[in-house]
This record gives sequence, structure tokens and C-alpha cells, in this order.
Amino acid sequence: MFEKYGVFSRKELDSFVEVDTVNYTSVINLEALALVNLSNRYVIPASISYQNDLLTNSASIPAKLKEHVKNLIGNSYDATSVLSDNINALSKLESHAAARYANDVVKAQMKVLRTYLDSLEEVVDQKYWPYPTYEEILLARHKVRDNSCNFD
Repeated sequence: MFEKYGVFSRKELDSFVEVDTVNYTSVINLEALALVNLSNRYVIPASISYQNDLLTNSASIPAKLKEHVKNLIGNSYDATSVLSDNINALSKLESHAAARYANDVVKAQMKVLRTYLDSLEEVVDQKYWPYPTYEEILLARHKVRDNSCNFD
């Protein structure tokens, strides 16, 4: 159709598709790498610190909570490892196959990992959490401003 009306030649259209495909794959790859980094460098270590404090105060902490945190950390670690393997596999594929793999496999694994990390955010005490929580972000707009710097 593009050729029929003189919009693009077949070669031009193929070039646009190739560029968009490579761009899509690159964006998914970058987002996946960022999620693996966030998980490995910040969330899992913060969660382990929280878990260690739970074990230190073991007598007053319900066993179910300790087990729940332990399972979430283990599942997060496993999901991060799978995502990392997916990223490595993605880098070995050609453009169209890579785009399909990024969409079908990498994005699905990112969702799995994100579910575990979001669950950890719900149970890990805020003093351990390395980022503002959803609650803090939502409530930050509604806090009363401190007027200690008022020059009136």
C-alpha cells in the first residue's frame, strides 16, 4: 500500500521497521537491566537487613512473618536470576526474534519480579527500604508544609 501511493519504497519501509524493532528491544533491555540492578543492589540487601533484625528479635516476632519475608527474599532472588538469564539470551537474538522474546519472555519475567519486589515493600519496615514507598509518594503531596522558613 505504501509503495502503491508512493509514500515509502519497500526498502524504506523495511528500514523503518528494523529501526523501530531494535529501539523497542533496546528499551526493554534497558528497563530489565535497571530492574535487575535495583533488585540486586538495593531491595534484596535492604530486605535481608530487615530479615536479620527480625531474627535478632525472634522471640517477639511471629514465625509466619519471618517465613513470609524469607520466602519473598528467596523468590525475589530467583526471579532476578531468571531475568538476568533472559537478558543474556536476548542479547544473542536477531532483531525480530529479539523483539518477540523481549515482549513475550523478558516483560513477563519483569512482571513476576516486580510482584515479589512490591510484596517486599509491603512488609519491610520503611527505615530499611532504600526508596520512597508508594504510600510516601502519594502522601507527600498532602502533607502540611513546614513554615519554619517563612520570612514574613
